[in-house]
Amino acid sequence: MEDAFWLYTDGAARGNPGPAAIGAVLFRGSPTSGHVVAELSRTIGHATNNVAEYRAVIEGLEMAAGHSPALLVVRCDSLGSVAGDGAGSTAPSRPGAAVGRRF
Repeated sequence: MEDAFWLYTDGAARGNPGPAAIGAVLFRGSPTSGHVVAELSRTIGHATNNVAEYRAVIEGLEMAAGHSPALLVVRCDSLGSVAGDGAGSTAPSRPGAAVGRRF
């Protein structure tokens, strides 16, 4: 896993819905190596927690794609972001599948 890339993402909204922000960090090699390849953090306007989580994963994957990783491990704290169940959110069902097809 030395040549793997690791993507950590998170998104949140205050008030749910409310002001929301996203963040992502991309590491090459082990995340404990401290070799940060890219990072992002920004506000996304008014959104729900679920939408913020989805956007963080999607924008993190787009950021990672620019580095052409042979292997990408994605870590986030929202199962819905990975499973794409859309439960309780305004996000489309199974967004992970749509994003995966683009890469």
